[in-house]
Amino acid sequence: MIDTSRHYLSVGKIMQVVKALSYIKMNVLHWHMVDAQSFPLQVPDAPGLTKSAYTPKAIYTLEAVQKIISYARSLGIRVVIEIDIPGHAASWGVGYPEIVANCPSMSGNINNIPLNPVLDKTYEIVEQVIAAIAKVAPDNFIHLGGDELVKSCWKQDARIMNWMQQKGWTDLNQLVGYFESRLETIYRKYQKTMVSWEELLLAYGNYYPLPKDTIVQAWTSKQSFGRIIGAGYRGLLSAGWYMDKQVPGNTTHYLWGDTWEDFYKNDPTLGMGFTPEQESRVLGGDAAAWAEQVDPSNFETRVFPRLLGVAERLWSQASNTQDVDSARERLVFSRCHVLVRRNINAGPIRPDYCDAVEKYY
Repeated sequence: MIDTSRHYLSVGKIMQVVKALSYIKMNVLHWHMVDAQSFPLQVPDAPGLTKSAYTPKAIYTLEAVQKIISYARSLGIRVVIEIDIPGHAASWGVGYPEIVANCPSMSGNINNIPLNPVLDKTYEIVEQVIAAIAKVAPDNFIHLGGDELVKSCWKQDARIMNWMQQKGWTDLNQLVGYFESRLETIYRKYQKTMVSWEELLLAYGNYYPLPKDTIVQAWTSKQSFGRIIGAGYRGLLSAGWYMDKQVPGNTTHYLWGDTWEDFYKNDPTLGMGFTPEQESRVLGGDAAAWAEQVDPSNFETRVFPRLLGVAERLWSQASNTQDVDSARERLVFSRCHVLVRRNINAGPIRPDYCDAVEKYY
């Protein structure tokens, strides 16, 4: 997963990342395109959205998105685009302030600001975004977020509370269900199936019956992943593979790069007690390169070669997780001869000599 809201990645950089993924058999790019900080996707029917882009240069046209997707497909990689809603929506409000909630006491942290779910205008803009994505992204799936919703922001907005009062509703969770129900009618219209973060099932499942074809992504823990699979859904694991964490697992390493060992040991099925039918719904994993402290200057050294630990884990038997020593040798070799030799500036994980590095210096 790449995050292009916290820091913009150029079209060329994303294509370079795609090329690197193909070298290590990572076959899906999860593109977390927009978030609270910026909305870089140019939507022709909603031009105000890119007012929150960092600069007019930090924008993805639909033609650019299509170019990336076509290039990825030529290398056997699918691209699944994420528009994280209803939370993380402050960037939407720069151009369309009426469609986000107004909660002055929380405005110091833009991650608190969700969409306003009671306005028809909100759903008009959301549909314009999904329609634009559907034009250039042929994948069956679209990721529509659903995580870290700060419902208490809704509570401070008189428009929202008055609307709920007219409905006779007193529980903000009912509002989540209302939003997701209307959202479902939109993405179904464009023949898309939703991928969501775990909260839509585990926190709001009693208020919105999540469609059974939804793919649910666990990010807080493997226990959450177990609950997702146990509930009968197809699941993706991200817990344990957060590329931005210094302690992604249970071990604090002296050296940053050694976190690859935690990634390698993090098997989605080992010790989970899944039945064969449940294991058939484990679709794989998603390593998340959140970008608060990552931009083109350090993306490759931050993500590679540690992503090799995830790649090998997801293509290996669960029983291999303890064989870290032999995995290290393969990782060192692949870092030099698979990545660096092909112009991917992957960082080292131990003292060694890689002659491919010399071309950089």
